[in-house]
Amino acid sequence: MFRGRNSRKLQFFVEGSAGPRLYEINAHDRFRMDRRVLENQEPDRSIKLTARTIATIAAWFAKRYKRSSFPTAFNGRIPQKIWKKIKNVLKQNGDDVRIFMALNSLVELPPGQPYRVIVTVVVPQDAIDNDLREQRALAVVAALETHLSQCEGIDVIDAVLRSEREFTLEDVHNTIEWDTFDYLSVPGDE
Repeated sequence: MFRGRNSRKLQFFVEGSAGPRLYEINAHDRFRMDRRVLENQEPDRSIKLTARTIATIAAWFAKRYKRSSFPTAFNGRIPQKIWKKIKNVLKQNGDDVRIFMALNSLVELPPGQPYRVIVTVVVPQDAIDNDLREQRALAVVAALETHLSQCEGIDVIDAVLRSEREFTLEDVHNTIEWDTFDYLSVPGDE
């Protein structure tokens, strides 16, 4: 439940005057209140959320509303054994990665018509600058290319590794984030 591994619950540590404390939030336990209630309140200065924790919480909530959707026919072409292999590679080497795909079609294609896919694995620049982290990311690239190429009706045209600096806003607009495995991890040091 740490780092966004669970879509319903998120746990994180908050630094406070008494040391780190564990917090848990549940996506279903939300309520609304008038924001004017908070107008005359001061923040609790005895605790501090790191920028990474704030980003993790925001991304975790946002995924409930912006999750990418791939055609059912595309997902159906990936056998369960391939899903498991990819999941295992991501568990071992996927801490830094985000996976983006460009598909030739976002509609349901008939069985005889293949989805042509370009896979881009995107990592922070500091992962590229670290030999071990870069090798782990490259292992993800190789595994995705190998395993997806084994799926009938999926043709992998290319699989590449890019840093966040190299992956442009235009690239974001022309791809879909494949966050099927988003529950495995969000990069972080918590």
